[in-house]
Amino acid sequence: MIAPSFLGTIKGDFAPGEQEMTRLEELIAYYRHCAEAVAEKEAALKVAKEEFNRVAQQELPNLLLSNGFTEIKLKDGKKVTIKSSVDVSYKKEDEQLFFKFLKDRGEEAIIKTQYNFKKLDGETVTAIANFFADENLDYDVAESVHAQTKKAYFKRLVDEIGKEGLPEWMACYDVRVATIK
Repeated sequence: MIAPSFLGTIKGDFAPGEQEMTRLEELIAYYRHCAEAVAEKEAALKVAKEEFNRVAQQELPNLLLSNGFTEIKLKDGKKVTIKSSVDVSYKKEDEQLFFKFLKDRGEEAIIKTQYNFKKLDGETVTAIANFFADENLDYDVAESVHAQTKKAYFKRLVDEIGKEGLPEWMACYDVRVATIK
């Protein structure tokens, strides 16, 4: 094993010198300082994102919509637009209900299915490819719908059947977001 150059070559009972230990302590102190700075900036970023979302999703839409606008052009040429959409969600434990809902409507094509097999040798992998239906293998199945696909699906679904047509295990929220370009 090669030690960092500032520690020198470690052999047997070799101990780093005073100069190397001083440099190591300085680096450790700087490392801790950087870690604290990252944590502080991440906390500040979280607060800034919350404020940005509050202004973009509440303050601007409420002000413009209460005055009858969904879009307005500013003096500087920028345009403020309020986009309305719906956000439908369900609890993680209701995901199988969602998959059944899709299958019952004949819309299961948006479900991604992934099979995770335990360790297999090459011969077994070939056998699965050739005789999957006939094999009795221990495997897990993971199904999911990509987040953007799900969002587009729910928009189309609400347009088709309305919010009141959604199963009770789905929650539907009106979302308005202001953008400035």
